[in-house]
Amino acid sequence: MRHLVHREADPDWLLRPKVQDGLAVLAERGLTFDVCAETAPLLRHVPTLAARHPALRLVVDHLGKPPIRARGWQPWADLLAAAAEAPNVTAKVSGLNTAAEPEAWSSADFQPYVDHALEVFGPHRLMYGGDWPFALLAAESYAQIWAGIRGCLDGLDPGALWAVLGGTARRTYALRNGDEWFVSPTGGRKEST
Repeated sequence: MRHLVHREADPDWLLRPKVQDGLAVLAERGLTFDVCAETAPLLRHVPTLAARHPALRLVVDHLGKPPIRARGWQPWADLLAAAAEAPNVTAKVSGLNTAAEPEAWSSADFQPYVDHALEVFGPHRLMYGGDWPFALLAAESYAQIWAGIRGCLDGLDPGALWAVLGGTARRTYALRNGDEWFVSPTGGRKEST
């Protein structure tokens, strides 16, 4: 489940009692809540939500929109680290190109932010996200977006890469294997059973 909380006029909307009631229902039903914490005040609320709803899986969308365009760091880095302290919080490595200089970005622009996320969350609590179709607001093609994010993950071992590119999402969203195809940690395609 997701609500575009960054579009709410009230920066404390997530803390409203009725919202808290709704999050409790999501937790009871085993659902996940994606937090569009695209501002510092919203990202600051993630540890509070995690503490109030320890059975709720929370996903910070777009790494909380790091200040890539401004080449900034704080308060984003500390707020992301605080969110990562909660074991029921994961984050998506997505939407970074729309936080960067439009159409003039590369993996190098994202690398320090992805490295920080890997440090505080670890690869088993991070997942790739495509941000389709919004990512095309700052890119010529989806292949460009994929290459930009994938380039930040080159240093990961196969197991860590598998976690970020699929394993974390499978676990977080409780996705079944079914008859679908997936890429194994060793790089080959396998049919799941």
